[in-house]
Amino acid sequence: SIDSVEKEVLAVKDHPSILMWVIGNEWNYNGLYTDMSKWDCINRIGEVARLIKRYDDRGHPVSTIYGWLPDSGTLAALPDIDVWGLNVYSGRSFGNLFNSWAGRSSKPMYLGEYGADAYNSNRRRGFEDQRSQADATRWLTEEIVARSSVKHDGVCLGGLLFELADEWWKDGSGSSSEHDNRGIAPGAGPHPDMTFNEEWWGIVDIDRNPREAYDAYRRVSNPMQTLPPPATTTTVAPDPSLCQASETRRRRRVLDKCSCRRRSGTADLEKGWACQGDSVTWCGDDCVEEIAQ
Repeated sequence: SIDSVEKEVLAVKDHPSILMWVIGNEWNYNGLYTDMSKWDCINRIGEVARLIKRYDDRGHPVSTIYGWLPDSGTLAALPDIDVWGLNVYSGRSFGNLFNSWAGRSSKPMYLGEYGADAYNSNRRRGFEDQRSQADATRWLTEEIVARSSVKHDGVCLGGLLFELADEWWKDGSGSSSEHDNRGIAPGAGPHPDMTFNEEWWGIVDIDRNPREAYDAYRRVSNPMQTLPPPATTTTVAPDPSLCQASETRRRRRVLDKCSCRRRSGTADLEKGWACQGDSVTWCGDDCVEEIAQ
C-alpha cells in the first residue's frame, strides 16, 4: 500500500544486495492484482515511484515490469520510472522487440521474464519436450546477448529466464502433489506450442534434476566475455590536493578518498563509510573507521 512505502524503503535501502526497486508485474494484464484500470495503475505506480525517490537517499533506480511492449503514451506517463522490465513470450525469437524499444525510449530495459516450458501440447498426447525448451532457451538468450547494453548498439541490460524449477501448484484445477499438464493457449506464447504449460517451466525439475535447457543456458557466452580486453594503462598515485575536488560518481569518489587518505590523511569519508585498504565498506552508524597509518 502507499502507506507502507516509507517503512519498506527505509528498512532495506542501505543493504548492499539492493540493486533497484520494482513496482508491479504485468500490471497491464492483472491491474496490480486488484483489477484496477490501466490508468489507475499508471497513477499508482507513478505515486509509489516518487515516494521511493523521496525516501531512498542511496539513489537506486526505480523500475516497473510490463507485459510485452508499452506504447509511447504509457512511457511518457511514467517519467519517474528509470528502467523498464518487459515480460515477453514470443516463440523462438523476440523479433523486432529491441529495435521497437530503441525507437520508443532512450531508457534502459531488461527482460523481466522470458523462456519456454518443457511440455509440448502439439500432439494429441502431449509429452515432455526437453529439446524444444533447450533450443528456445539458447536462441532467446543469444538474442539478448547480441543486443546487450555492454555493446555500442545494445539496448538490453539482460534478462531473467523463467524459471529455475517446476512449480506443481500452479494448475489450480489439478493437484499440488502431481505434475499436471493443462496449459493456457492465448494465441501467442512460448515455443513450440504457443501454450503456457504452467507446471513445466523449470530448467530443473522439482527434484532439481537438470533438463537439457539448463546446459543450453549455461553454455551461452556472457556478453562481458566477448568484449576486447581493456587498454593497458599506467597507474599513477593520486594527488592529495585533488581528492576533495573529484567530480566522479560517489563510489568512485569514496574509493579515491580511501586511496588519498592512506597517503595524506587529509580527505574525509562520508558518514557511515569506512576505508579497508584501498576499498570502502558501508557500516552505518556503528562503523569503526580504519585509521590510516
